Amino acid sequence: YGEFNPTFTITYDGLKNGEVFVSSGITGRPAIFTPANIQSGIGTYDIIPSIGTLNSANYAFRFVNGTLTVTKGSVVVVADNLERPYGSPNPIWTVSYKGLKNNESAASAGFVGTPVLSSTATSLSQVGSYTISNTPGTLSAPNYDISYSDGTLTISKAVITVTGDDKSRIYGEADPAFTASYNGFVNGET
Repeated sequence: YGEFNPTFTITYDGLKNGEVFVSSGITGRPAIFTPANIQSGIGTYDIIPSIGTLNSANYAFRFVNGTLTVTKGSVVVVADNLERPYGSPNPIWTVSYKGLKNNESAASAGFVGTPVLSSTATSLSQVGSYTISNTPGTLSAPNYDISYSDGTLTISKAVITVTGDDKSRIYGEADPAFTASYNGFVNGET
């Protein structure tokens, strides 16, 4: 699906006296037609030969259709790589489609259903990389065989704001103990 038709070939049957095509005296080429094109869905289509420029002094021509079989194309559904900071909920999982033909989108290609996307990462998960698992679910498409590829969730460091506390002292006295306030802890941490 989504590929150009192959070069069509012809087989000649019924040559007499031990002749092969090159010694048969047949000249010219047949015309060959099929209604299938690059956008034709999966299925079978006639390959229809006709007289074209064929000519022979000793043979008449009878034409028999061949069959073009259009098989499913291959698409890889890829879990998109995503990132979030530590302590935040996981983002909404998304996918991309690799290998669509004819400038199709998933919608215009007739994809229905959804894959199953999941990760072991939670809001409590530490900074690091976690697999976004991508499995078939209910996703299907009429003209494509579908395979699945996992993605990666990267958990980055959360940002803590450290603010120096305001202090005062009397001239000539020693500096007071300096302190700071922290803002931005997550998951109930202090």
